[in-house]
Amino acid sequence: MSAGTGSFESEENVTDYLSFQTKWLAGKGSANNMVAMEVFGQSMEPVIKEGDTVLIDQSQKSILAGAIYAVGVEDTILIKRLEKHPNKLVLCSDNKDYEPIYLEREETDKLRIIGKVIWSCREYR
Repeated sequence: MSAGTGSFESEENVTDYLSFQTKWLAGKGSANNMVAMEVFGQSMEPVIKEGDTVLIDQSQKSILAGAIYAVGVEDTILIKRLEKHPNKLVLCSDNKDYEPIYLEREETDKLRIIGKVIWSCREYR
């Protein structure tokens, strides 16, 4: 998962497991549709940093303005804030060194909303 210029999708590969309280997960969304992924890149800093883990609810695909989503653009996965504008969708980075990505309405067929980012964490080394 990339918070930068993008990472190529790869096959599902479970490398670790995380433990969450069932009640907490149920309050956040659909536990059976959640997946955790490591973030690569710096476009969402300072909120989400390279190496952070994000929890994505793949059942939450309706766009809420300003919320953070995992999206697929062609063969690339990105973590971005989404904004709806007239006739376009804007993929925004929190790091102002990265320009927004504008997708015109006719280009949105290249985009897949993978799910809403509902949680993130980081390991201190």
